[in-house]
Amino acid sequence: MTDPGLPVPDRGLRVLLLADTHVPVRARDLPAQVWEAVDTADVVIHAGDWMSPALLDGLEAKAARLVGVWGNNDGPELRRRLPEVARVELGGMAWGVVHETGAKARREERMRAAHPDLDVLVFGHSHIPWDTEHAGLRLLNPGSPTDRRSQPHCTWMTCTVGGGAITELELHALPRRPPRPQLQLPREEVETDTAVVVVDVEVDEADALPRAEGEATALDRDARVGRDQARHDV
Repeated sequence: MTDPGLPVPDRGLRVLLLADTHVPVRARDLPAQVWEAVDTADVVIHAGDWMSPALLDGLEAKAARLVGVWGNNDGPELRRRLPEVARVELGGMAWGVVHETGAKARREERMRAAHPDLDVLVFGHSHIPWDTEHAGLRLLNPGSPTDRRSQPHCTWMTCTVGGGAITELELHALPRRPPRPQLQLPREEVETDTAVVVVDVEVDEADALPRAEGEATALDRDARVGRDQARHDV
């Protein structure tokens, strides 16, 4: 799929690069900072693994121009609405977008051979920021703004494009969230003839920490510990 080029203002085109947003599985929504970047970008590029068609709807509504592809985790509706590979001319450069590029080893050589007519290829899948150039092909992976995996931060990229060149390329990093406070479950000790049994004390659900779906809280963990200890000591 090839999109026509865009008129380039004197300041150049402001481009926002995203990938692996995984909404709502890894986050309920994009971070506020990313939506602010959408508002100021001339072009938003998304390299796949959206997960939710609602996010595609939201970006189509807010972005001045959106170029996107589907990723391996995207379902039938996203694959119906998006291509596997997208191509667009931006600022005098031929850009391509794809989700997967395979293993890290010899990635540059493989992508140069697979896309001989491109100047820039934006990709995702690994959640690892990437910026290399080989034989005239610039490879860019913005990381993930919602799921950092082994990386120190969640990330995305912005750059300016014009006159056949990329300038002001910046990798943006979200600050790490502070660790969630642990909820200590009150306990009482009850003496028996043979042992001291740890008994859980009821806690109002309103005092418990909120949880994501499928996530165990400190309350759950401590309750299990108390029950296991009681069975062991009696």
